[in-house]
Amino acid sequence: MNAFANGTFMVFLPVIAAHVGNLSAGETGLVISVSVLSTALLQRVCTRLADRFDKYLLIATGCLTVAVALALVPGFEGLWSYLFFALLMGIGGGISVPAMYALVTIAGRDVGQGAAMGTINMVMSMGMIISPVVCGLFMDQTGISSVFYLSAVIVLVVTPVFLSKASFFPLQRR
Repeated sequence: MNAFANGTFMVFLPVIAAHVGNLSAGETGLVISVSVLSTALLQRVCTRLADRFDKYLLIATGCLTVAVALALVPGFEGLWSYLFFALLMGIGGGISVPAMYALVTIAGRDVGQGAAMGTINMVMSMGMIISPVVCGLFMDQTGISSVFYLSAVIVLVVTPVFLSKASFFPLQRR
């Protein structure tokens, strides 16, 4: 879901920002940079959360944050609105990505680290490939705004899978 949402973000944000949001190319680049930078900075902080709290709950929290951000985009106009969106996307990624990779590391104990990392990278690549194609076809039929709603719905539909595996209490330190 992270890769699907990011595929939508990277490919379709420039389109909606220019045509609906009235952003220049430079402003659009700034929005993308703020999202990527905030994700990177928050991942460093959230690694501690991934070690202390339930990883599935953190992934679900990140997914919900990203879904809300995506659903808000069609109503945005102007740089400040898009920067708010970029921060929400960054927060969602910053919370969920460390937890996701922690689960991959745990799985690697059983299947091998190389196999686990290769699989997650393949899955992430597939999400980045599938999202532009699916959303592009959807945009051709329904318009640019609907792409962000579709992506938000897809992320929301999968979120209960993570919630169903979550424990809502902090893990005990050993």
